[in-house]
Amino acid sequence: MSAYGTISAPNSSAELQLHSWPLVDNLVLTTYPVFGGNAPRELIDYFHKVFNDELEGVSRPCIEGDS
Repeated sequence: MSAYGTISAPNSSAELQLHSWPLVDNLVLTTYPVFGGNAPRELIDYFHKVFNDELEGVSRPCIEGDS
């Protein structure tokens, strides 16, 4: 539970759009809108792991001898 009590998910006011940006060497970066209701469980689990790994590296205090 959050220190602020229960936090409900916000309602989207508009449909999220797919976006693409050209990169060098004819590559393209494309973002796909996903949310828990339309994403495969494997993708949600992957995002969860990546986010937790990032937090672990950033928010954990450095301890001498830690690698």
